[in-house]
Amino acid sequence: MIRLKKVKDFSNDHNLIEQLYELTRPSYVDNSAVLIREIKHCSEIYLLYKVETLVAFFMVNFEKVGALNTFYLGLSGCHKDFKGVGFAKLLYNTFFIDCKHKEKEVGSKILCWWTTATPIPFKWFNDNIEKCEPNLNGDVSEFGRHNMIEIRKLKYSHIPIDFSLPFILKGVAEHTNYSISEKLKLQKVQEELKLKAFERYPIDETKGDRYLMIGFVPELEVLKQRVDGIATYNSGFGAMPGDQTQHQHQ
Repeated sequence: MIRLKKVKDFSNDHNLIEQLYELTRPSYVDNSAVLIREIKHCSEIYLLYKVETLVAFFMVNFEKVGALNTFYLGLSGCHKDFKGVGFAKLLYNTFFIDCKHKEKEVGSKILCWWTTATPIPFKWFNDNIEKCEPNLNGDVSEFGRHNMIEIRKLKYSHIPIDFSLPFILKGVAEHTNYSISEKLKLQKVQEELKLKAFERYPIDETKGDRYLMIGFVPELEVLKQRVDGIATYNSGFGAMPGDQTQHQHQ
């Protein structure tokens, strides 16, 4: 039996924090820095349990960037024994539905933004979110360029901006390196996906480099179909065809 819930203001839930440390430990050399950073930034977390075992999570934060309503999409992860099942996809799409309701509440579209160093979420978000930038070729529009620069001025003002490549964040993820096993998996995935964006604009994960990405959630009816289908499929814990969204995108 799987159980999904959303928790607000979770930073003082020591039992949950310990579970997050345990779940993410295999993916990093040291997972302390990324968890401290993300827990401080994010006010909400989506949790997925199998009975009483935490099997996946996804952190988010609603915030203003200037006059713009935005959601920061923070750290996500999946238990090593349940990767490939589609749990991360379920949490992402559940959040997307909540985001559409939030848009009605605030009366405007909400820009989502996030960072990643890995090809799996880079491709997944390009395939599943509207007006995702950079695209799979590494291209950005003037709209994307403007909003990336605004995000950087407010959130990453300490990092110099290359205005020709505003989506390259140098050294933003301090003390956050993937484990050897995780790096080998990611290297294999990039060899399979051959993303042009990664070939044109390579970054150095070991130095804390990340891609800054933006986009808008799809329409509500599309999202409801996705979540219903995923939840039905996962009722038997079968592997989701082509699903590789289980990797952390920080």
